[in-house]
Amino acid sequence: MAKRCKKTAKLITVIICTALLSLQSPFAALSAGAAQITGGTFTSRPAAQMHTYKVYLSPSCQTWNPYCDGSGSEEYHMRQVAEAMVPYLNGYGIESVLAAAQTGSRGNQRSTIVGRANQASAEKCDLYLAIHSNARDGGPKTNGTMVFYPSKDSGSLRFANLLKDNFIYPDKSGICLATNDALWEMYMPKMPHCLIETAYHDNPSDVQWIENNTDAIAKNLAYCVALCAYTPVSVSMDTTLVTISAGQTFDLNSKVTLINNNVYYNRTSWSSGNSNVAAVQNGTVRGVSKGCTSITARTCNGLTAKCVVNVT
Repeated sequence: MAKRCKKTAKLITVIICTALLSLQSPFAALSAGAAQITGGTFTSRPAAQMHTYKVYLSPSCQTWNPYCDGSGSEEYHMRQVAEAMVPYLNGYGIESVLAAAQTGSRGNQRSTIVGRANQASAEKCDLYLAIHSNARDGGPKTNGTMVFYPSKDSGSLRFANLLKDNFIYPDKSGICLATNDALWEMYMPKMPHCLIETAYHDNPSDVQWIENNTDAIAKNLAYCVALCAYTPVSVSMDTTLVTISAGQTFDLNSKVTLINNNVYYNRTSWSSGNSNVAAVQNGTVRGVSKGCTSITARTCNGLTAKCVVNVT
């Protein structure tokens, strides 16, 4: 009878732990490699450095530049793009700061850009993106996309290349890189930065493309920011159910896949659902007392994977 009761209790514990497991994140898929149970003191690996990425969005403040179809100004249309980017950035776990709308005349444009650059620094933004549309103004180019970057900053050049390679302007040959260090938004921001001239607002076909694809442009630019940020897109644990004794330790490993398909291990923060049952520090779990709880690995942008821990 005693043996039967012990078996029944063990079965109940397994059922409870399995039920908890069924509630876990879909990212908590089983991956190759098993950790080993060890005895002794509670030691752990070094903590991963966690950082939430933040981008400053600076849509054109040029209310005086009309679109050739009379639908509005450069400032109006580029602000629509910037505003539409925010939920896509949120989806990647990227914070954003959207510059306030332009007020006043063309004469205070420089002070507006000074204020935006200072705000980006004050907000500790990691990236600065100025979003514009273009006009011929006597130049030879009449359509397409221009991506400007400061000539002496490698971080900005990397972002510029990501924009060039991934922007969705229909004619890929019409997407060009350029430097012009005299532009205010080329030397005022202190973090990596680019200015994208999405298309030409004095070209009817380019204007139609912008107006018909505002949300798609926003989604694409948010994706380019996510690429620049090395954003995690999934996280999993090397096991999803562990049984240990009180006093024993077990090393869990998290696998983080980035948006560019690079993979890193244990670049997560860790937490326990009940530290009175099992405590965790940087992935090393220690059984504390009998019971069942879950251990969570969390990426810098909020993705989670879980492992159920049964302490006997």
